[in-house]
Amino acid sequence: MIKKRITQLIGLGLVTTLLFTTVACQKEENQVKTDQNKEQVAEESKQEDGEFDPRSVTEGVTLRIAVSNHPRIEDYNTNDTTLKIEEALGVDLQFEVYASDDYQSKLNAMVATGEKLPDIMFDCGVDNINSWAAEGAVVDLKDWFEDENYAANTQAACKVVGDDILTYIKNADGNMYYVPSYQQALNGQYWQQLWIYDDWMKELGADYPTTTEEFYELAKLVSETDLNGNGKADEYILSGAGLGNYRDGWFDFMMSPFVYAGDERYLVSKDGELSLAYMTDEWKEGLKYIKRFFDEGLIPQETLTQGEDQWTSIRVNTEETTVLSIVDWFMNSSSTEYNLKWNNVPALKGPEGLYQCYYLPCTPYSDGAVITTDCENPLAAFLVLDYMCNEELSTTSRFGKRGVNWDYFSDLDIDKSQYTSSYDFMGDDGMYIIKYDDTGFWNSTEVQNVSYLQNGPFIIPARSIFGTAVEKDPKDEETKQKIELDQHQRGAVIEAGEKTRCQEVVTYLPMTTDELESVVDSKTEITKYLYESIGAFLTGAKDIDAEWDNYKTQMKKLGADELLQVYQTAWDRVVK
Repeated sequence: MIKKRITQLIGLGLVTTLLFTTVACQKEENQVKTDQNKEQVAEESKQEDGEFDPRSVTEGVTLRIAVSNHPRIEDYNTNDTTLKIEEALGVDLQFEVYASDDYQSKLNAMVATGEKLPDIMFDCGVDNINSWAAEGAVVDLKDWFEDENYAANTQAACKVVGDDILTYIKNADGNMYYVPSYQQALNGQYWQQLWIYDDWMKELGADYPTTTEEFYELAKLVSETDLNGNGKADEYILSGAGLGNYRDGWFDFMMSPFVYAGDERYLVSKDGELSLAYMTDEWKEGLKYIKRFFDEGLIPQETLTQGEDQWTSIRVNTEETTVLSIVDWFMNSSSTEYNLKWNNVPALKGPEGLYQCYYLPCTPYSDGAVITTDCENPLAAFLVLDYMCNEELSTTSRFGKRGVNWDYFSDLDIDKSQYTSSYDFMGDDGMYIIKYDDTGFWNSTEVQNVSYLQNGPFIIPARSIFGTAVEKDPKDEETKQKIELDQHQRGAVIEAGEKTRCQEVVTYLPMTTDELESVVDSKTEITKYLYESIGAFLTGAKDIDAEWDNYKTQMKKLGADELLQVYQTAWDRVVK
């Protein structure tokens, strides 16, 4: 009986091995065929006069595209965006829509079993893409991205953006396997700022803090004053939603005057060399500084453990404010009038003179699209995806139909002197588009058939996000306040950029599959131990001076040095 079972298992193993060997061979054959096809199609597309016409490649081509269903998209096949692409390039796009809850699992299963893949797949995720690339299931697009004919739209968008965003889509081998999605959102670059409630500052008669020590003195003043008038000692200088919450960087803001803490991995880069902030003496001094606030009751203990929902209910309480300051990119209560009462402090200067903001350059996302090695016309597929990155289609993906939901401001036959930029730092020359009902389009729950709603590739520059024309003198007070708040918030972003910026930040770490696998467990254990230690140090459960060497020793045992080396290897691929 045992021998029979062993024989069955051996047989099953052989079948499984044969299956995956067959799949691997199929993918390798597909890759060879794709490379040959790329060369042939590229040669045939060259014109005698030197001009390149994309239709010479795309005319009459049918492309199957995998997408996940979207409750607000009526039909991808008849969507206005689809019709525009088909008209411009002479292609026939046939969308295959899968359930969104298991979309990527479905794609993974198709790749794993060797099932014939659609020509293009939207919204795949970088981890999946790297895995599929290793299996030979997706096409390397690097040569086409570097060709000004084939990548005309993406290259043009990079010039408008002012950054070679294509650098950020190279994998560890230097290959490029997806056409990205990208939105140049300035507020995303400097969102960890301190926002202080101005009504309380006026009542205190205090100046806005510029240094860590001034912030501490202000905290003591707040604790001694019943600023909300409820007869309780419930006012604090600052609070937040626990540790490790990237949307609430209260701890990172307070640590950065000592050592840069804006990277979620707490990496610091100097002249291309990385270090782990939490292994430095500066981190130790930052912990001592923050601990003073907890020791003296200037920051509530629940800041270390409360969830985001609990913290949000506190911070947006317009009836009974209890904290002087928050860390975010703006105060986001339901009251525009209340939000206008909060003013920003970009950063605090530390005892050694460090003055640096959280800074995160906008980088592309991998949820654009890939081209599979089952595609018989990969260049045609690439030209379609590149076309989706032109400015009008990219703007449509976010703001809706041109002429209905938005227009280029310069095209309008109106009295332009009655308009100004909604973001005053852009100036009047910054008026690039006019949006008729952005909230109504983007936040609507109604089904539409105009836009892909940022599914698939797009590249949207800042001028299409912030260069919005609005009436100089809106008729209603609510609109006036909303425009003022936009200017207030975006102006704070610009101020942060002008006043302070960390010169080197870690943006993108392209790792091999082996590198990712080698650090996954240690990274999880290190992160867990890090936050446990921060909590213990700040509450006094562990003495910072007495336990510091033990803390660093334990970090090394968990693999901190090896983790740093993997990060350094990946970072070298970007900066060298």
